[in-house]
Amino acid sequence: KNGCAYDAQGRKMTEKKLGAMRRSIGMIFQHFNLLDRSTVFENIAYPLQYTGMKKEEISARVFELLDLVDLREKANVYPSQLSGGQQQRRMRRKRFSTFCVT
Repeated sequence: KNGCAYDAQGRKMTEKKLGAMRRSIGMIFQHFNLLDRSTVFENIAYPLQYTGMKKEEISARVFELLDLVDLREKANVYPSQLSGGQQQRRMRRKRFSTFCVT
């Protein structure tokens, strides 16, 4: 409708609400898009740096996510040192790291 965004009830969305909605939408692609020069920890922490979280909160969140996929012991390794399955699990954690951020 006229280039504006509307919610499910047909109400025009504010820029703030639209931004919040966009941040909650995610996709996982077959290509992992890992930063080769960054460790597993840094890859997961990267999107959290833009949410306004403090470093301590980011660290806690990264380890929480690594624990979910049993990769805590791989926090300081580089993507090239991971198996394909480990890379896929790590990419899911990177994508979901910004969900449920308060």
